[in-house]
Amino acid sequence: MKIRTPKYTTLVIIIGIFWAGLIAPATAPAAGKVVHRPISDFLLTQGTYCFGGGPCFLFVPPDPNFLGWSTDFDKPPVLFAGVDYAGLVTSYPGGGPTFKGSVTERPLADGRAQVKVSLQTSNANTWVIELDFSGDVLGQIAGSAPTLFGLRPGDVGTGAGQALADTLLEVTFINDAPGAPLPDLVQLVNFPGTLQELETLRFVAHATGPLTAAFGVAAGTPGRCTIVQTGLIAHLPAEDPYPAEMINCRVVGQ
Repeated sequence: MKIRTPKYTTLVIIIGIFWAGLIAPATAPAAGKVVHRPISDFLLTQGTYCFGGGPCFLFVPPDPNFLGWSTDFDKPPVLFAGVDYAGLVTSYPGGGPTFKGSVTERPLADGRAQVKVSLQTSNANTWVIELDFSGDVLGQIAGSAPTLFGLRPGDVGTGAGQALADTLLEVTFINDAPGAPLPDLVQLVNFPGTLQELETLRFVAHATGPLTAAFGVAAGTPGRCTIVQTGLIAHLPAEDPYPAEMINCRVVGQ
């Protein structure tokens, strides 16, 4: 979950179009050569950050926390999407998602390191709900709101069908030092360490699976859902750092 500054308060992150190649880097010149690290260095730390000290607060219990995505809170209806891009849920029938990607790390002159992660995930469980801000939003995310598309991880095994997505996650950040453990993305986005800085965040998901009766169609109607957003955190410090956001679900063929 993402908690923005008061001007843009939100409980989730939204995804959009990313122009990384058009934006000049905000960090100091590198002091060393680029090092390539395995994508497992990133995956193994996801879902490890503990909200609330202990016991840890889980947004969709009993599953570990991963980032959720939403549309603009100022433009209802507001949609929220959960996508298991890091493969944190292990109870799916038939197995979970697969991954490929890269991690590059460049030492900086100040002793820290700029890290770029590119993670491609296939068959990531995906679900979408509509948020009602007159009620308990966290409770809705946890399970009280019916899904419009797909199923929460705990419901996949009921045989009601599963929505699966191919996703691309790209994140650039400053880490404590070269070779330091890579952070849980939930921690980096919400509570970066003293020496950490989130620079850019991009997420794109293309999912297919069943729509539900809450969407306004017969349950099980084949659907598609696209989730897109960009965070230009280092480049828009005085504005909304997530300038483009979209969750678009539709019946296949429409």
